[in-house]
Amino acid sequence: MLALMGPVPAWMTDNDLSPPRHKVCQENVSPNLQGHLSPAKYDDFAEEVDTMVEYAGIQPHIDFGYFSPFNETDCYPPERPRIDPDEAPKVLDAVARRLRKEGLGDVRLAVADNAIITNDYTDPILGDEDLVRQVGVFTFHTYNENSLGAQVERVKSSKYSRIPVWLTEYGDLNDEDKTFENQWRHFCLAANRRALTALNQGASALFYFDAFDDYEECAKRLCFYGLFRSASHVYSPKKSYYATRQLYHFVRPGWRRIAATTEAPGLTLSAFQGPSPDALMIIGVKEGGPSRFRIDMPQTGTGPASWDLYETTRELDCQRVRTLPAQGGQVETDLPAEAVFPLAGKPSKAE
Repeated sequence: MLALMGPVPAWMTDNDLSPPRHKVCQENVSPNLQGHLSPAKYDDFAEEVDTMVEYAGIQPHIDFGYFSPFNETDCYPPERPRIDPDEAPKVLDAVARRLRKEGLGDVRLAVADNAIITNDYTDPILGDEDLVRQVGVFTFHTYNENSLGAQVERVKSSKYSRIPVWLTEYGDLNDEDKTFENQWRHFCLAANRRALTALNQGASALFYFDAFDDYEECAKRLCFYGLFRSASHVYSPKKSYYATRQLYHFVRPGWRRIAATTEAPGLTLSAFQGPSPDALMIIGVKEGGPSRFRIDMPQTGTGPASWDLYETTRELDCQRVRTLPAQGGQVETDLPAEAVFPLAGKPSKAE
């Protein structure tokens, strides 16, 4: 996916504004600082961003199928431009027309990458039938406990229920606290709970932000959101890398999420199935609660013969700690008070 962010040229903006009717990151921002994209300049904006798409395919030969033309337009002035939910379809219409004019109609739009996941950019876009034919995926961001269940429901209850929903930014933003406790609680436990919650609510893809520490133009400072520290092009993993690795390493491309429920407090679970009935994976985030667990699976006769338990804890980094036999569709194990863990099913005959 090719995604753009940042302000538009000043000549594309206007200051004749009314207060937003949706939530924004910062209230009472002076109109001249909002970077509002003028309706008279939608075609100019489309030409600007679509030229970048064309260049990306022709010059560096970047292979992409999705294009996000703007980012967090409800989070001005750091992100910009300001584009309100009722304006987004008109802007995207201009972008889609320009893509088709330039012979790029096969590039699907990824929309609308709003910062506040409860804002409804989705319904106005779904209401534009000509535009929605160009939409390939609905995309959202979250760094708090709000997730995308309501957005999934909007898409699934529409005529376009097959359009997937992705969480294209998640993680944690409390990066200036460099203590281990903050890294563990926010970037390991909370961030991975957000990932599993989004998957359980219907996300079909996740994008962690950020891969490595870097200078962020929107924040105007060096930021420390990354899974890796970076220094002179030398990268070293943080604890959050090992916690996040549990999901991205063990759940293979093409696996599908299957139902998993728990009544244990402080435990978030997602389960996945691979190409065969005994290719199963359970990913969990444990934040307190009981230490002894029993996992019950349907009596199908085709489940794994045993399970490998891996753990990332305060002390361990994605380490295999034990193999658990499956007896009558049940598995029992002890877990530490806090952990991110996968349970990896092993077939009867090891490959």
